[in-house]
Amino acid sequence: MAHSGGTYLGIKVIEKHPQLYQAYIGVAQISYQNLSEKKAYEYILQQYKGMPKNYKTYQELLTSPVELNTPLPETYIKHRDAAMHDLGVGTMRTMNNVITGLFIPSLFFSEYSFNDKINLWRGKESVSFEVPMYFFHGIFDYTCSYELAKEYYKKISAPTKMFYSFLHSAHSPIFEEPAECVRIIESEILNKQL
Repeated sequence: MAHSGGTYLGIKVIEKHPQLYQAYIGVAQISYQNLSEKKAYEYILQQYKGMPKNYKTYQELLTSPVELNTPLPETYIKHRDAAMHDLGVGTMRTMNNVITGLFIPSLFFSEYSFNDKINLWRGKESVSFEVPMYFFHGIFDYTCSYELAKEYYKKISAPTKMFYSFLHSAHSPIFEEPAECVRIIESEILNKQL
């Protein structure tokens, strides 16, 4: 299982060493990240337009448009995460910031060693795969576009593939709807792999 930025590495690993894995689960799968950032920028502008409390941010973002073939503007990077969390389309629908909403709670994961906890934060076209592919994606995700992940999913071929949409999640359905993720893994994925 890989999440967000880790999905790029996850895809590369299973392409190179499919014999080592029974299946792949991509959570908030990266597909075309430059276009995803452009869509996020446009969404933020659309939402912030006419909102008095966000007028200054809106004006700053207007001066620094996100383009497909250029580096992300510093102004966009400066406001991106806060705006996404404000709008409920960032890491999690109800999270205000990454530190208190995800980083600090991750330090208490009993399943991970100390090194696992540290390493968790270091990793932040038609393709054919030899292992079953499963994608988990929140419909409110603008960090890694839900729409683009679905398009990517349609282009891949694999022995088995499934795209799971999470109706109450943004970028992290494994944290926002953990019971549903566990249910799917236990009843739908592991049953097919055993």
